[in-house]
Amino acid sequence: MTHNYLNNDKSIESTFSFAWGKIKKLYPLHIITMLLSVRYALYMNGDMAKTGFDIGIHTLLLQPWIPNKQFYATLNTPSWYLSACFFLYLCFPIVYKLIKNHMTVKRGYIGLAMLFLIQILLGVCAFLWSSDNSEWFSTKWIVYFFPPVRLIDFVQGCLVGYLYLQKKEQLCLKIKKKVAYVLELIVCLLIGLTLFIITMDYEFLQLSAFKYTVIFVPTTITLILLVFSGNGFLSKILSIKPLTKLGDISPYVFLVHDVVLMYACLFFSLLLKVDKPLIVAIIAFVGTVIASLIWSTINKYVTIKLSKLKK
Repeated sequence: MTHNYLNNDKSIESTFSFAWGKIKKLYPLHIITMLLSVRYALYMNGDMAKTGFDIGIHTLLLQPWIPNKQFYATLNTPSWYLSACFFLYLCFPIVYKLIKNHMTVKRGYIGLAMLFLIQILLGVCAFLWSSDNSEWFSTKWIVYFFPPVRLIDFVQGCLVGYLYLQKKEQLCLKIKKKVAYVLELIVCLLIGLTLFIITMDYEFLQLSAFKYTVIFVPTTITLILLVFSGNGFLSKILSIKPLTKLGDISPYVFLVHDVVLMYACLFFSLLLKVDKPLIVAIIAFVGTVIASLIWSTINKYVTIKLSKLKK
């Protein structure tokens, strides 16, 4: 977003209309997946009043603002990210103006370092005063679900976009193909190592306070810059049409996947009495992609029809 708006010197007039414009294509799908989740929620707990309240807060995109898993992790759980995105889009015009009017390369680097330090301190606070088992203000809610916390790495991304624009020539010209290949491979190996570490049962480290942001930030920022330089193998792979298509539908995939997996598990376990997690996972993945493609097609058709009606 920073790259697109700063590069073309675009202006943003209304904060709310800007934010709504960014999520309006996803909101109907959010409502559909939420309603599909209601049946499952009632099957699991049978609490009509609680489910009705959940529908209300999910409709208003307020679920991740309530620091209790019984509210932010209900119905279609991944929809919390749409609420967080709406909040971030509301903040973007302010962040954009600050970067456009006051940012320098030096301040960009300092800003990235300070935000990273804030994430570490937040993780330390979550480690000291919370736990994953807390009913209210759990560790994961503090460092992951709470939308203002997501603003930290969102601003980091904005600063990376700014620094890329300032250092574009150096990144694209000075990083030769072979060097880019090696650097991308090293970063991917580091990310793989990080993923391996966080799957280990190191309870004494309380990794949940750090694993959702802190330990991925340095490698993610580096990888984004390397891919944007366009000289490495990842930028080539990600340019393949099937993967760009998958990238285009990824917002739909994120909203749909949990519902598809939920019903796939119910179908195989209750109706077929089959205990094959791998088969369920593959079918759920294929079903998710198909459902997302169908929704993408419907969305494009409706958009074209509406634009014609306006004309």
